[in-house]
Amino acid sequence: MTHAKKKGLLAFLLALLASAVVSGAMLIAPVSAKAATSTETAADGTVVVSGVSNGNELFSAVTTGGEAGKPLVIRLAEGTDLSFVTGEDGNLVDSETGDKLGAGNFVIYKQYTVASDITLDLNGGSITLDTQSIKSLDVLGVDLTIMNGAIKGTASENLATSDSAVTLENVDITFNYTPEATPAGGAAVKTGGALTLAGARFTLNGEGAKQYEATDVKQYSAKAGGAYYETLSAAVSAAKEGETVTLLADVTEDITVAEGADLTLDLAGNTLTSVNSHAIANSGTLTVTGEGSVVAATQSKAA
Repeated sequence: MTHAKKKGLLAFLLALLASAVVSGAMLIAPVSAKAATSTETAADGTVVVSGVSNGNELFSAVTTGGEAGKPLVIRLAEGTDLSFVTGEDGNLVDSETGDKLGAGNFVIYKQYTVASDITLDLNGGSITLDTQSIKSLDVLGVDLTIMNGAIKGTASENLATSDSAVTLENVDITFNYTPEATPAGGAAVKTGGALTLAGARFTLNGEGAKQYEATDVKQYSAKAGGAYYETLSAAVSAAKEGETVTLLADVTEDITVAEGADLTLDLAGNTLTSVNSHAIANSGTLTVTGEGSVVAATQSKAA
């Protein structure tokens, strides 16, 4: 996006705010938004915005934080819990700052960002969207990854998109379904694009609530070298020397670390349970880190 176009977009958003335009398909940043975050650009062009701690900063990162055609990573300040509630005018309000976001739900639309795709790293924190809208988090035209934290929503659809690919990695999703708007049932995640579940854990409240509605769903248990694997064994076999294999879900399987291999296994809060007497047969060098456990099926040692 050219400098002139960026200025034009900013002027357009501020004009909408000044005229108090309210739309369920638009997210408008408060004028008081301040940039208290840090931005770095990786060697591959990925823009990383870190230290996000309130709704203003999150909106700013989504709309102005990227570079044209490049991935954008938005990372919350460690342990940050963002909460948005519905104000008297029907729009979301940042519970911490009191700032109005100018929309009834949280919107991530292609028309508001130049990034090719967006990763939202919750960094051990959470986002709560207590909205009266049908959708809590509304995504359109942008592939979205949410990782390392919790998303909590109250709506007929928690995270909804008609066309975007959605990846959920190491995420707890709490969906408080309100059936009044859609009596046939609601989904915590609804997408017409591909849905990747890599350690997504669902808590559903409300009769008729479903985990997801999607036709292209892939589920993975482990990650190594930036790639997802259906089994932990496959990830361990594919990992290169010195790489970390991350367990993304509780699994029951036996793994073998080959002679000469040098790996780290990050349990990441999950449990590896053996099928036979040993969960891990280690003939190489293996370092086990992270919270979690390795459980043997018998009284024999786990590794």
